Amino acid sequence: MSSPAEYTVRKKSSILSHSALSISDGCSVTRLATLFNWALTLITRLNCAAPCGRALPSETSATPGRGDITRADVAAREPMAMLVVRKSRRLLAVAWRWVLERSPLDGYALYSFPPHFLKNKKTTKPPINANDMIHQTSRLLSNTMLILSEADARRCFPVPVAIAANRKALASLRKDEDGGAVVPTRISLPYRAPTVATPTSTSSSSLPADWSLFKPAAYYPREGITDEEILMGMKLVSIRSRNPEKFNKPTVPATTMLLNSETGEVSAILAATYLTAARTAAGSALATELALSNRKTQDGLTLLVFGAGLQAELHIRSIQHVVNINRLVIINRSLLRAEKLKEMILKEQPNSDSEAQIDISTTLLSDKDGVENAVKNADIICAATNTCTPLFRGEWLKPGCHINGVGSYTPLMQEIDDATVRRSEILIDTPEALDVGDLSCLKQGGDDLQFNFAGLIGDAIVGNINFGRRRDDRIDCSFYKSVGTAIMDLFSANVAVNNARKNKIGVEVDM
Repeated sequence: MSSPAEYTVRKKSSILSHSALSISDGCSVTRLATLFNWALTLITRLNCAAPCGRALPSETSATPGRGDITRADVAAREPMAMLVVRKSRRLLAVAWRWVLERSPLDGYALYSFPPHFLKNKKTTKPPINANDMIHQTSRLLSNTMLILSEADARRCFPVPVAIAANRKALASLRKDEDGGAVVPTRISLPYRAPTVATPTSTSSSSLPADWSLFKPAAYYPREGITDEEILMGMKLVSIRSRNPEKFNKPTVPATTMLLNSETGEVSAILAATYLTAARTAAGSALATELALSNRKTQDGLTLLVFGAGLQAELHIRSIQHVVNINRLVIINRSLLRAEKLKEMILKEQPNSDSEAQIDISTTLLSDKDGVENAVKNADIICAATNTCTPLFRGEWLKPGCHINGVGSYTPLMQEIDDATVRRSEILIDTPEALDVGDLSCLKQGGDDLQFNFAGLIGDAIVGNINFGRRRDDRIDCSFYKSVGTAIMDLFSANVAVNNARKNKIGVEVDM
């Protein structure tokens, strides 16, 4: 005869098993989650309480003949109770896998469960991890929002992860429009001090340099792709040129918000100043990799960086990840900031007796001879400044040099001169990059300059175009121009949030 505890568990398990296996394929994942949350509650109670759910009695409180359970009874039945708990957890995981194999998965399911449950089930049977499944089920039904600080974002989005994430993000923007990315027009709000007169024109070229931009984006998996999820979110990014000197804050503060695509609720908020710089540098690293892929050797290269802020720092780290750099030159308006960046990079290098040690030097932007000499010897140049005056002359470039320009973002801003553009094969991240001052000569130069334009980096990543292989008497360099896109922010934030939840980083706020 079964004990009361054993009977109760058998009854509950039978209900769970029958309910799960009789659900039709059209049933929503939300209702399924409710069922499994009920099972989770049962398992938790079994794990924490006496086998039949009664309060534990004292040693002497039991009255013979009345059916009360004593501590001795509990001790005797403890092995059986633990076995039931393990079996129940196993049943929960098996039932979830059954649902994933037979039900039409929507974004809610894909967003909520571990990636190893979404493998190709025709060739590989996904492993069952009951602990992960219970954790994910509980989070699915909870109304919480994850908050990540700048420090959290750095931990969850290192350079190699940033490059991998943005390879996918940029590929989704390819010209054949089969990438699944939706990037609506951003909303731009100019900032001006109360004493500054409001301009009569609202064109981007007449607005002040300080802006606040609202950049929404979404990603929808292409038909037939089952290992991707629907992504939705928005980044709020501001440009405040006086922040470093006046407030000791970054020039480009940013925040990204992710949505649960199924419920429409905000699922995460991330401080995104670091993420913005990391995804921009990742795009430059990918362009550099493409541009130099045709070289016989990629060793012993010289990297020249204009700027000494966060963008410059992450460009150095990202470029180092894709090519072998043995010499680095940092050029900046402030030599103090350039020296600080130099010290930071040196601390992360191998010991001085190692062959991998990088030779790092700094130069003032006002030192024209020093700048010219650095440009003439550079294999890769990264420009990350907000200047309206070109940083160097295109005649100084040596053949085969690759340039990344990421600092300018309006028609009046220009880091790269026309001579550089005229001798370069040009790659851009989005069509909006053509409106920036760096590439203004493309629209004015006629058909001869149109030959310089290669296309979008997304097309180069997937192999639709060959970038970095066009070399003749006139075109002997390459230039990647980036103004950024919200789809990169979306992919970057999603990867950071997934890593944070996996490693229990950040703060979950109950909404």
